[in-house]
Amino acid sequence: MAGDLKLTDAIINGMDKQGERYLHITLAFKEDEISPELLQAITDEFRQFAMTAYALDKYSFYAEAHLPRLKEKLHQPANGRVHRAQAAYSHVIPEYNLLSIEPAESKPVRQGRSADQIP
Repeated sequence: MAGDLKLTDAIINGMDKQGERYLHITLAFKEDEISPELLQAITDEFRQFAMTAYALDKYSFYAEAHLPRLKEKLHQPANGRVHRAQAAYSHVIPEYNLLSIEPAESKPVRQGRSADQIP
């Protein structure tokens, strides 16, 4: 849906940092069908919302949809079928500033200003 998995993986594995190195965000949907166009719109809106404080060249962003191959599966204990949800949707954002080549620092933003600019 967005980004490059190999690049994102290389950034994460190349970080000289212990502990948490990336954010992993999962969105789940209950709808039976979600069009590829709607999934792309969700990706674009989420990225704009989550990364509004950062310039595009400062971060790596990867997103993919996990769509089930089987829409239903047999559930033995209930002797019936169980419906499987359409999608679990993952976003991975390495905690790394691509310009400064350092771990990213998260600073709150209000009205388009960084925390340093807020009195």
